[in-house]
Amino acid sequence: MSDNNNTTIPEPGQLSYEEIIECIQEDKKVPNMINVPDIVHSSDNISQSTLPMRRKPWEIERETEKSDSNETLEQPNQQ
Repeated sequence: MSDNNNTTIPEPGQLSYEEIIECIQEDKKVPNMINVPDIVHSSDNISQSTLPMRRKPWEIERETEKSDSNETLEQPNQQ
């Protein structure tokens, strides 16, 4: 495959860094380049989260400590 400048574009996966730069500078098509359109989503499409926030490990530890202390307080003294 050749273009007007009599330079060939190598097969995909065989381009060197310099060849990629040359393709970009000369506005040539770079093989295996995916064209990603510039899309800006509107804020109307944003949904509100429905799940509660996950607790941090130290918050979970505090809860277990509180429940452990409550259990020991609720147990009657056995002597």
